[in-house]
Amino acid sequence: EFLSDPRVIELNKAIWYPILYGLVLTSRPKKSGANYARIWNREKNESPLRTYTRAQGEKLAAALRDLPNVTVDWAMRYGNPSTASVAERLVAQGCDRILSLPLYPQYSATTTATANDQLFRALMKMRRAPAIRSVPPYYDEPVYIEALAASIEQHLATLNFEPEVVITSYHGIPKPYSDKGDPYQTHCLATTRLLRARLGWDEEKL
Repeated sequence: EFLSDPRVIELNKAIWYPILYGLVLTSRPKKSGANYARIWNREKNESPLRTYTRAQGEKLAAALRDLPNVTVDWAMRYGNPSTASVAERLVAQGCDRILSLPLYPQYSATTTATANDQLFRALMKMRRAPAIRSVPPYYDEPVYIEALAASIEQHLATLNFEPEVVITSYHGIPKPYSDKGDPYQTHCLATTRLLRARLGWDEEKL
């Protein structure tokens, strides 16, 4: 589903599908499966992405538990629980307003937009759809930058040496996507710049 998402792969299907089904899907699962096996949550028999997403949802629900008429739930763009199933469950519980929070600090059509697309597709099948709002990207939010800085500082405190360089790493997108206006690279650079300022480091350090 991920590699057939037109938001992720913008090639014409007539060109991409023979590559996807003839080459990629005949070799990629074995390689990615071996990598996943190294980080798989064997206790819960699930991917770490699902584990951490659930944990975030549970912590947010606990933080908002005193607010009346607020329900917190979580879904996976690719996988289960699906976006559609969770949207249907919320509506069945009486929710008439949904605030969607795509867990991507930096916006990209390949991530935030496709997550929103999936929610909107679910609503298209509902006779009475709830009102929807989507949280904007938060790549430059002070709380987010502080959380990143705190995580780095906590990890550095466990080391018995001082790293000469710390590297920020982000997922990549094809350059043509950026050329067409996808702001992902700009958002990533802004996050790094703000994080560098918060830590008091120069460009040679971070």
